Amino acid sequence: ILNNIGQLAADLGDLDKAAETLDQALKLHRAMSNRIGVSQTAANVGLLYLRLGRHAESKERLNEALDLSRQIGDRETESSVLCNIALLALAEGDEKTAIDRLYEGVDLIEQRRAMVGGGEGQQRQFLAGNIQPT
Repeated sequence: ILNNIGQLAADLGDLDKAAETLDQALKLHRAMSNRIGVSQTAANVGLLYLRLGRHAESKERLNEALDLSRQIGDRETESSVLCNIALLALAEGDEKTAIDRLYEGVDLIEQRRAMVGGGEGQQRQFLAGNIQPT
């Protein structure tokens, strides 16, 4: 719930409140040893820190989210984080890293799509983790 409240605060433009709430969510997920929650919330915190111009903290949270998402096999979060790392690299003027991470993220998405038979609706369900590949 805190993650959703933090995202809502960010969407409404209250970035300081969003950071405070997402930090609380991250602490809670860590205390519960919820690796999926840590990964997804760290990704959200990293993106928020990027929006706030806090690049060093953004990089730390995004790398944490990337490492965890890879450890637990959460390819959806991994691809999203790679794209956010690309945005961070671009903000820091590192176009090569930005392009490399963006292609890496897109490749993950395409790998998942290739595993799914059927139409686009089934692909969306699979990407959301709701069905198994055929």
